[in-house]
Amino acid sequence: MAEQVLDMKASVPRNGPTTPTPIPPTPVGITPATNKYSIAGGTFFQSDLGMFLTPLTPTNRVVLSGTIGLQSTTSVEPVIIRIYKSTNSFTIGTEIFSTQLGLEGFFESFYTASFETTDFNTADQFSVYNLTIESPSGAADLNVVGPITFQGVAYGPIA
Repeated sequence: MAEQVLDMKASVPRNGPTTPTPIPPTPVGITPATNKYSIAGGTFFQSDLGMFLTPLTPTNRVVLSGTIGLQSTTSVEPVIIRIYKSTNSFTIGTEIFSTQLGLEGFFESFYTASFETTDFNTADQFSVYNLTIESPSGAADLNVVGPITFQGVAYGPIA
């Protein structure tokens, strides 16, 4: 049986360089039920995608990819990009992906980070994927400058 595209979404909250937004420190005490808009004054949450898997097949996959433009102004610091999965539009959900990279502000101050992951065999007909960024060190010289893009394509059934 041939695979079919069940849904495709794209979110582009920033399509180019903009005013720098500070990257917040890693939040403490969040749970899957935490309101995503309340974490770190709203700067933790970057983008989301609401994916409908219709029809919901027992074997499916959602391919997620994105790009974030970053800036480090003075030091060498890590940032963590995460994707959380929720079944509603307000909670942060459960982490399904993370990647860490180091930004060096001494010689290069602007970076473009790209990532991709796949969520296999989701059991939910509607899922919200939430993209976040954080600074585990809490450094004050890390910023999101754009672009920010986040895409998802759901396929099924997978043979």
